[in-house]
Amino acid sequence: MQYQSPDRETLIRFRKFCRDSGMKMTPQRLEIFRQISNSNNHFSAEDVFNRVKEKLPTISLDTIYLNLRMFENFGLLSRVYLEPGRSLFDHNLSHHHHLICSECKTVKDIDFPGLDDLVIPETIRKWGTVHKKELKMEGVCSKCARKGK
Repeated sequence: MQYQSPDRETLIRFRKFCRDSGMKMTPQRLEIFRQISNSNNHFSAEDVFNRVKEKLPTISLDTIYLNLRMFENFGLLSRVYLEPGRSLFDHNLSHHHHLICSECKTVKDIDFPGLDDLVIPETIRKWGTVHKKELKMEGVCSKCARKGK
C-alpha cells in the first residue's frame, strides 16, 4: 500500500463527515483514515493494520475491520471481492470497473464506457431495478505472463 499523508482539506472534510454522521472521532479512526485516504492502491485490512500499528502499536486487527466496514457503510470506501473470504478495499468512489490478475492478485481500476452504456435486457428489468453496473474481469496480467505463470 503506497502512502502519502492526506492534505489538510481532506482531514477537515473527514472530521466534518464524522461529526455530521454521528461517528465518533477517535485517534484510531483518524489514523486509519490517514493511512487509506491517499493510498494509490487497493488494500486489505491487513495492509492497513500493518501501517497503522507503526503509529498505534496497541491497535487490533478487529478495530481495523470494524472501521473499514463502518467507512464502507458510510460510503467512504467500496469493497472489491476477489474470491471467497478475500476482498480488498477501494477509496476510489468514482464509477469504474476492475481488472484482477488471477496470479498475483493485483487489482487495477479501469473505465469501461461501453459497459456503462449497455441497455439492461428485459429479463433483468423483469427481475427488478439495477442501481449499479460494475464489472470485474479476471485474467493474467502482462507481468505474470512474462514470468511464465
